[in-house]
This record gives sequence, structure tokens and C-alpha cells, in this order.
Amino acid sequence: MKHGFLLIFLTISLSLCSKHRKESSWQFTPSVARAYATAAQDMGPEYYEYKKKALPEDLSILSGYDVFDQVGSGGFGTVFAARQLDNHAPCVVKTIFDTKARRIRREQSVLEAVQGGPNIVGLHNVVTIPGEADKIERAAFVFDVIEDSTRFSGFYSSLSPFLIKYYLYQLLRAVDHTHSRGVVHKDIKPGNIMIDHRVLELTLIDFGVSDFYLPMKKMPLSGATRNYKAPEMLLRYPLYDYSFDMWSVGCVAADIMLLQRPFFKSANDDEQLDAIAQHAGSDAIRHYVQRYNVMVTPHIQGIIDKGYPARSIVDYTSDVTRERAGARGLDLIARLLVVDHQQRMTAAEAMDHPYFDEVRGLD
Repeated sequence: MKHGFLLIFLTISLSLCSKHRKESSWQFTPSVARAYATAAQDMGPEYYEYKKKALPEDLSILSGYDVFDQVGSGGFGTVFAARQLDNHAPCVVKTIFDTKARRIRREQSVLEAVQGGPNIVGLHNVVTIPGEADKIERAAFVFDVIEDSTRFSGFYSSLSPFLIKYYLYQLLRAVDHTHSRGVVHKDIKPGNIMIDHRVLELTLIDFGVSDFYLPMKKMPLSGATRNYKAPEMLLRYPLYDYSFDMWSVGCVAADIMLLQRPFFKSANDDEQLDAIAQHAGSDAIRHYVQRYNVMVTPHIQGIIDKGYPARSIVDYTSDVTRERAGARGLDLIARLLVVDHQQRMTAAEAMDHPYFDEVRGLD
């Protein structure tokens, strides 16, 4: 029996290795971002090459902060409330344990790149304790605190149509700035959008899986939250760009306007792609596979063979949500949830959509 299990394990391992080797040599059809294509490249290698970035190891930095209550935790690490000792200003400290140095270098680099932009979480300091080989035993990121904030997911069902527009526009401002700095966020979702409702301020947080975009650079096919993953990642197309984030924004908009969270429900990546196909239609998947020469797995072929018809966003509405979104809101969602990433609106194009006429300029 033991030998049988070992044989199965070896067979699966060899199959996965063969798949990854095939993917690494596969000739995908090239695709380049329609906006900010060379934003990072124009800044030079010292801007986007983080693999050899020196990490700060001065633990005395943390002596300037009083760390107290734990306020959150997850796969990313643990977050604590804190305050600066010199001026008593509140802040938060995110700690990460036992991780690759490359991951910390990447997160620090992208955070530094996007600082100063509208509605972007402010970074104070980073400190690390090195581990064995190229590992980090512990890292701490110190961020601005977002006063009286709550995650977007906590209350958006109660928002008025005006405030939905306002906050989505503020999200797009953050996303457009992020892209203008050559960065793909890769994990835009309600849980990474903080709101201080008293002063109508939105903050985009958690750049833990973000990365720099370079034309023709193969991006990781992991990371991101499943229900907000763009179809290009699910189809294992590695030459994706900023439009990945625009799909996620479309999912967030659908969550809020249509009161369906998440809009695409699934238990795994295969189910997620199937859920997308049931909305966009099997032909949308087939066209994508053909246009970008995506490797067709049995699962992808099965989705194509099912012949799902394309559905309209209106199909998901009720009298309440049609009024909540309005015709322009539904049109915005439809223009974001497009399978072909080259046909999705950019952040700047979305900000120019008539849906935002009422709130544009209020920032």
C-alpha cells in the first residue's frame, strides 16, 4: 500500500513539473499595456530591480514606537496598533515572520514607489531581522493609521448611490496613481479598501503581492484573492498588465452596486473560471485562448465545449439594485468585466465614464 501511495505521489509531482516546464517554454501571443506601458522601465533598473535591494536591519527604528493591541491577522502576518513616541501620532505595524527576503524587498520597493499618491496607505518605516540563507526571520512595516476606519466590505450595503460613486471614484484615483508608477496591485478587493466614513476618505492598502510591470515581463501566476482574480491569471497567461486590477475593480463595483458579494462565487480556481464563463460566455474564453495562444487544458476545453451564452449585467439586477446602480453604473461594470484584458477600460478611462459626472472634481 505504501508503495502505491508513493507511486501516485511521484506521478503527480512529475506531472506538475512537466506542466511547469511546458508553460515556461510556451510561446504566448505578446500583449503590452495600453497605458503606462513603460512607466517603471523609464525610471531605470534601480527603480524596479528589487532582488538585490538592501533591507534595513536597524532594530533601533522600532524603539521609536509603542506597539500595543493586535488589530488584525491573516496569511500576510499580524497587524498591531501603535504610536510614535516622539509626537504620539498613531500608526500601525504589520509584522511578517519567516518569509523570503525577495518578498519583503518587492513589497518595500512597490510601497516606496507609490508613496505620495492619492488614497494610498502611507509608509513610515521598514525593519527586518535576517534569517538563514535568503530568508527573513521577521519584518515589520510601519504605516499611517487610518482613523476611525473600517473595511469597505463592512458597510457598503448601506451606502447611497452618491457615496457608491464617490468611493469608487476615489478607488480609481488610487489605482490610476499606482499604475502610473509602474505597479500592478494584484489584490484589489473590499477587504483591502479602508474607509474613514466620517471624513469620506478611502485608502488602498496591502501591496504584499504587488509587482512592477515591464513590457513582456512574465508575471507570477499566483497570488491575488480568488474571487477577484482576473481571467488571464486563471487561464495562466503570464503577460498580464495593469488591466488585471481593472477586472478586480469591476468585481468590487458589482459587489457594491448589485449587493452580491462576491459577484463571482467559487471554491477553487477552476470553479472561478467557470463562473466567469457563465457570465461572459464560452465564446469569450475561446476568443481569448485563440488571440493570446493560451495553453488549452482539459478544464478550459470543457468550459469552451459547454457553450455558455453571454449574459448581460442587467440579468443580475432586481428593482432595488437597478435603481442603486443606474444605467450608467451597470454600463461601467460591463466595461470592466471584459474577459479580453486589452478591451477593458484603463483606470483613467473609467474615471472619465459618465457614471462619475456627479462626483468628478470633488476630490
